[in-house]
Amino acid sequence: MLGPARGAPGAEPRGGHHGHPGGPGPGLHDQPALALRAEKLLLSDLPKGYQISQFEEPVCSGGTVEIEVEGRVKKVRLNRIHMEEDAGKLVHVGAPGIWGSKASAVDFNRSSVPLVEIVSETGHRHARRGAGVHVMLRAVLVSLGICNGNMEEGNLRCDANVSLREKGETALGVKVEVKNMNSLKAIERAIAFEISRIEQMLRAGQQVTQETRLWDESGQKTYLMRSKEESHDYRYFPDPDLLPLEVSDEWKESLKSTLPPMPLERKKRYERDFSFNESEARLFMVNPGYAGFFEKALAITTTRAPWPTGSFQSYYPTRTTLRRCT
Repeated sequence: MLGPARGAPGAEPRGGHHGHPGGPGPGLHDQPALALRAEKLLLSDLPKGYQISQFEEPVCSGGTVEIEVEGRVKKVRLNRIHMEEDAGKLVHVGAPGIWGSKASAVDFNRSSVPLVEIVSETGHRHARRGAGVHVMLRAVLVSLGICNGNMEEGNLRCDANVSLREKGETALGVKVEVKNMNSLKAIERAIAFEISRIEQMLRAGQQVTQETRLWDESGQKTYLMRSKEESHDYRYFPDPDLLPLEVSDEWKESLKSTLPPMPLERKKRYERDFSFNESEARLFMVNPGYAGFFEKALAITTTRAPWPTGSFQSYYPTRTTLRRCT
């Protein structure tokens, strides 16, 4: 663990390309200089007690991501993409949350690991579309080599803000944040549950409070984690050990020139060039590693066997050595 991560006084961090999110994707506006700020908010799962994040100057702002929902392509607007360090993990004994638990242990294994947070704009009308956004973002991130997309191991996570408003109203209702969703199905189920819970509260005349809730997969419900803080509660301040990170135009252009095809582009090409049906092409779209294996296979043979949707799926990715047969 590096000195700044464990809270060693006077320790100075070093920047590197591995901590940068891989360059701007399609439709994103990247920033020439990046400022990192410290959140002066007590975090018991970080050794130094506070988190390093970005506030005024994120890595990227704006842009869109194209998703496909029920056969229709729609654009989802992005608000920003910023870098920060990951927190640790609190493990509670005797209860799913801190309330009612007998004891709590802190797992520091992922503390201060750099992560990228992607914030989308509001406007997802139902749970299925919210989950669809995450499916497409996962495919884009894996295609760009930013992460492996494994949600079960916490390499990719999703937090959803849910709010309801009266028909005809323009102002958004009080939002509730839902965390701890470690699968694509869990995202859809958690959002649907929270929509139903808030709707029942509003119909009963109860007041919805801004809070953070955790999804309980075994109970198929959410429970309270903490009351939600406002932005001023984080008390951002410049960290004296962190200098502005200058990103050169040459580096950004070199990254742009190496961007691979986006998932929807790949899906359309596979339908057009290889006569895959919609479900087969979608399999490649949401599994970039699978598509990469197929591309390598094309360099060996031009014969398309029916393995893409057959028993080969259980074989990949544990055994992916390609050999030319004579």
